[in-house]
Amino acid sequence: MDSDSDVYADDLSQISSDAEFPDSDSESDEELFRPTRNRVLPIPSSSDSEDSDDEVLDWSTTDKVPIIEQFLGQSGVFVMPHNSESVIDVVKLFIADDFFEYMATETNRYRAQNPDAFRDRAKSVKWKDVNVVDLKQMLGLLLLMGRVRKDTRDEYWSTDKTIQTPIFAEIMSRDRFRLIWYAWHFSNNDDRDGRDRLKKIRPILSYFTNKFQEVYKPERELSLDESIMPWRGRLSFKVYNASKIIKYGLLIRMVCEAKTGYICNFRMYCGVGSRLQDTILNLLKPYCNLWHHIYMDNYYNSVATCEILLQNSFRTCGTIRVNRGLPSCLKNPKLAREESIFRRR
Repeated sequence: MDSDSDVYADDLSQISSDAEFPDSDSESDEELFRPTRNRVLPIPSSSDSEDSDDEVLDWSTTDKVPIIEQFLGQSGVFVMPHNSESVIDVVKLFIADDFFEYMATETNRYRAQNPDAFRDRAKSVKWKDVNVVDLKQMLGLLLLMGRVRKDTRDEYWSTDKTIQTPIFAEIMSRDRFRLIWYAWHFSNNDDRDGRDRLKKIRPILSYFTNKFQEVYKPERELSLDESIMPWRGRLSFKVYNASKIIKYGLLIRMVCEAKTGYICNFRMYCGVGSRLQDTILNLLKPYCNLWHHIYMDNYYNSVATCEILLQNSFRTCGTIRVNRGLPSCLKNPKLAREESIFRRR
């Protein structure tokens, strides 16, 4: 990534501010990300408006110094590389050979499950089971394609001297690359779980989530936010936000270490509705009862959410919308310059 701002904090936020999305009695993600077609599933609703005719009576005007509990977690790197100065050894902490072995197994399985779709043709290379080296070479070529831009994929193997890039043919033949590309798979098609829309990539998501949590434990301050992975292909749970540079993509909610931007946990939205509080608790579950401090924007924050997080030993800080449980005196205050108002509960 080019910079830390691509990973965490408010620079990531694809949620527009209150000026762009005025408050209403029923908050929902559909106000934030609108599908381009009716076929696109609605984004799960956030926590409902907490406005009530019954004013909460236990808000106090008496200020006091809060008691900040001691952080009980242990932060730092828990899995060390063989050589901390070797980039390859550091990468292997997150993408080890078992990752490539798993993909090779599923790719070969998919090829065996669909022999008719991969019938050897007279002019094509014959199929040979994929191994770890093959997949590493293919992924390396895919990364290189992002740096060396051409109009079509086959042009990377062109022998035309005006556009020739010899490294591709030296690493892998064009036909071999094609065969692996079409058979590349991440899960067993026989394991049918119609309820999980991410079943095709669920093992890969679980692999990286576990790695992120095993290799490094974050410090006390965490950032709760979201990111958009650019995508314009056909996908039922693709989201759309006209006010952002990245208008189409996949919504990923994540918890990051506030200081470094290290991704601690993430969940990809897949069109299945759930309460926003449930999503937040699901993301923060690995860090419960350690007295982490959670920083979030007004999309996630509410009085009820703060109460639930406090019960799970989280302290919170963030902006808040007026219809998220605030007392009436804080909703439309008439304040002079440098004047402030507060309520404590």
